[in-house]
Amino acid sequence: MLSEGRVGPMSDQENPEGQPANENAKVRRRIAELEASTARLKQTEAELARAISELQAVFQALPDLYFRLDSDGRIRDYRAGSTADLYVSPKVFLRKRMQNVLPPDVGRQFVEAIAKVLETRSLVTIEYQLPMPYGEQIYEARLLPLSDSQIVVMVRNITARKRAEQDRERLLAEVQRRAAELDATIASIADGVIIRTAAGETVRINSAAVDLLGYSAEDLKKPVVKQIALLRPETIDGKPFLEAEFPFMRAMRGERVRGVIMRLHPRYDGVIWTSVSAAPIHSPEGVLLGTVAIIADITQMHEAQKHHEYFIHTISHDLRNPLGVIRGHAQMILRCLDKKDIVRTSAGSILTSTVRMNAMIQDLVDSARLETGQLELKRQPVDLAAYLTSLLEQTKSYMDVRRIKLAVPKTLPPVSADPDRLERIFVNLLGNALKYSPQDTEVLLKVESGELAVTVSVTDRGVGIAPEDMQHLFERYYRAKGARKAEGLGLGLYIAKMLVEAHGGHIWAESTLGKGSTFYFTLPVA
Repeated sequence: MLSEGRVGPMSDQENPEGQPANENAKVRRRIAELEASTARLKQTEAELARAISELQAVFQALPDLYFRLDSDGRIRDYRAGSTADLYVSPKVFLRKRMQNVLPPDVGRQFVEAIAKVLETRSLVTIEYQLPMPYGEQIYEARLLPLSDSQIVVMVRNITARKRAEQDRERLLAEVQRRAAELDATIASIADGVIIRTAAGETVRINSAAVDLLGYSAEDLKKPVVKQIALLRPETIDGKPFLEAEFPFMRAMRGERVRGVIMRLHPRYDGVIWTSVSAAPIHSPEGVLLGTVAIIADITQMHEAQKHHEYFIHTISHDLRNPLGVIRGHAQMILRCLDKKDIVRTSAGSILTSTVRMNAMIQDLVDSARLETGQLELKRQPVDLAAYLTSLLEQTKSYMDVRRIKLAVPKTLPPVSADPDRLERIFVNLLGNALKYSPQDTEVLLKVESGELAVTVSVTDRGVGIAPEDMQHLFERYYRAKGARKAEGLGLGLYIAKMLVEAHGGHIWAESTLGKGSTFYFTLPVA
């Protein structure tokens, strides 16, 4: 009869071999773990060996020197991709202290750096120089703590880098010096200078250009098209300059432009005449880097040219008139030798014309001498009362001295003057007064005494001088507008002023339209 019981697998206690089943499983798992760990260890060892091999290859490839030091600076070992930068042979420095192998000053640097690395446990970098067989070299050493008692030193030759930096610094200093010289040169130029890049951006503009054109540097740094709109350039004929023909634009096209005459309208009122030159700036390879333009103010030159043309016209006209009179009267004398009255009149006209011609020629000569500093004064004490009386007597043949009223005080000190030059002053002023006042009016020649100088005045009853003419009265070739036709070269008052000032005096004028004018000048007391 079967006994009652549970049907199924046997329990661990029922294992016929007497070994629990779970113990076998644990052993098998442990064996598998050991095998996996062994495999990983072998893989790690292989990777470590490969890393060491790669690191050794890197050390061999690097141009740096690698040293391992003890805490006292003793060299344990080294690696070197190249031995060219080794100061001494490895046989000499291995197991030696760095400070005992290197020059004393470099050794001290390493001693201090090692101490700092051990103290701070951080990177320390030093630079030093070593005398090598192929020339002095510059090195950079980077020291890092490897352990409590060891230090790693990586040494790199930085000579090429340092020299390149020095070359760059020298080049930069040279560029800065040349830029400063260029700025100083541009600033010293009296003409306006504007330099632009190839893109049209203004990079330099001197103060002369700012002063000449009246606009700020910022305004003048605007694009060329806007500058043209500001300055409104015109040709000699007063026509607007075409944008494409503007010197800046032509220079941008690679042209060299010289002496283009144009009228510009600066910020302030008026027009200035300028001569503009422009040229492209090329690199040695021929690349367009920018343009430079020079703006010269030729307004005075233009005015001088106008004066010159006017002067030539005036001389040819005014000298031709008295010559025509002389010629006409000479021909009349030849035809009327038996008629004394006609001969006398013609001779007087000839004399008057020759006096006029002589005065104009003398004006030209005196003007040239005064302007070149070649006129010498022969000063002496001059009694004006006696001098003026004699002068009026001498000039009555060609001046209507009957209209001149002389007012000289009895007690008048002598003046220091050159009598011949003094005559030119009086003749010019009296001649103008008689010329520009009615025939039936009086001209007053008055002298007033002073402590250091006497003041002479010549007053007429003419049409007067317009206010706009007053400031130009004593300018060369200037002739004020008046009711009567102007005669002469326009040098009389200019020469009178120069001669008065050469004597150390001062000359000026006062005038009222319709009532007349008074010219004053001073002479120093002898």
